[in-house]
Amino acid sequence: MTQKLHCARCGRVTLHPAVVIGAQPFGRVCARKAGLIQPKRRAARLFDAVSRVQRDTRTMDLFGGAL
Repeated sequence: MTQKLHCARCGRVTLHPAVVIGAQPFGRVCARKAGLIQPKRRAARLFDAVSRVQRDTRTMDLFGGAL
């Protein structure tokens, strides 16, 4: 019979602990909150400030300037 690992911080069952300190496993979220691992770096956004839409002043307004 296999023994289930429980997170040392929250007590949840952890199938793949991110960090094990001594005999105490930590899940990935609890390890991140405790400062044991670094958070993931997010990829740059696809639509950033460079690709914003610019208003074309040569075309007429669709609704005639209704605000």
